[in-house]
Amino acid sequence: GEMRPVGKRFEPGRGAGSLSVVPKYIIITEGFSTEQVYFKALRDSRSVAGISGLIDIVLLQREPLDSGLSHPMVLLDLLDEYMDCVRARRYSVDLILETACNALWVSTGITRKDERMGRFRSEVREKSEEFGNGDMVDDVAGMTELCRKVASSMFGADLSMDVPELIDYRPEVDQVCVIVDRDMDNRDASVIDEFIRECRKRGYCPYISNPCFEIWLMMHFEAFDSEDLETIRRNPMIDGKRFTEVELDRIVHEVNPDNGFSKTCFDPWMFMHRIGEAVDRSMGLEHDPLRLKWEAGTNLGELLYEMRSCERIR
Repeated sequence: GEMRPVGKRFEPGRGAGSLSVVPKYIIITEGFSTEQVYFKALRDSRSVAGISGLIDIVLLQREPLDSGLSHPMVLLDLLDEYMDCVRARRYSVDLILETACNALWVSTGITRKDERMGRFRSEVREKSEEFGNGDMVDDVAGMTELCRKVASSMFGADLSMDVPELIDYRPEVDQVCVIVDRDMDNRDASVIDEFIRECRKRGYCPYISNPCFEIWLMMHFEAFDSEDLETIRRNPMIDGKRFTEVELDRIVHEVNPDNGFSKTCFDPWMFMHRIGEAVDRSMGLEHDPLRLKWEAGTNLGELLYEMRSCERIR
């Protein structure tokens, strides 16, 4: 179908001759708590973070995928489905069903490998025809309600569904950024290579943190400079938590005794005015995505550098 024209947002104060379109960064994260908290704060505090007002950070809400499917390719397939809907400016049955399956997993613990999930999917599909034609949905509220009803009658589950908003996307200026962890324990190196290759093929920008997103958070603090990178890379378990989480808690607490860090609970504002430092530390270590599968580091510094300077590194 015809894409509706997207209203251009103009940069004021540059004189009518040089109006520029605002680039948008569309952030998709694999992690569903820590990353989301950080990027939401970033979106809400661009001035503190030194980010040009020309940038929109759009979060694609993703419920956690069960660990059996914590494969970056699953994330890319969901992202493709979402971007297809964005381009069509309409929701697909698949996208709403994915959102419903994630919500079902959250409320019941039923995984995608479970045959009950399969039954849920086919029941919703069968009844979805009244809410749209073919693969597309005309009545999003009706379709969402259908998912809730089926979940309730099959499992007595109360689904809390958050269908992602279809954002405006202009491929010539906007960037889709996909953020994943190296995750040595669960991932073969070839998974990372495939992820990078597929991102580039599909026009997405891959961002990888080795061992995990917490290394980027640690880089916001001077204490990072005296850390042992090899220990960070191995990221051993300490009393049921990963080394990076324990260490970040210690660092944050030292900087501000009222604060600590856990994956689901931390104060993101402590990080915002330190982003320049984090960028410098990230750029000073390995930040080539292909080499990040072996070396400790992250290329998130490149992303934040671009956001702060409005210059593309690539």
